[in-house]
Amino acid sequence: MKHPHREAPGIPQVATPAMAFLLLIFFIATMTFEHEAARPAEPADTDGMLAPPGREAALTVRATAGGALIVEGREVALVELESRIADRAEGNAIVAVTIETDGDAARERMIRLLDDLRAAGATRFSIRRIEG
Repeated sequence: MKHPHREAPGIPQVATPAMAFLLLIFFIATMTFEHEAARPAEPADTDGMLAPPGREAALTVRATAGGALIVEGREVALVELESRIADRAEGNAIVAVTIETDGDAARERMIRLLDDLRAAGATRFSIRRIEG
């Protein structure tokens, strides 16, 4: 007498993807997010990396739409600006440069200026657009 072929007992696998999809929708629909208030920025720990007292490592450069570079109220050539940055970089691990640019200044000029300042020794940059 032959035994009929029996399948092993188990859970049908056809419903598994549907069940996973339903669980995913359930969790997405019931998810909540906490709203955190913005915290004030804390200064980075830069012991030994900033300029010693009396020697400023930060420099502000105004780049006009005409291509002029203005530092401390007077127009300077790029070579002089690079020299100032190199002097400030001698005793400092960080030399920050803020570029204030007219709204009409060419982007290509700003990119070239950033490249030149980095080559001269500037390590950190910020760009601020000035209207008017």
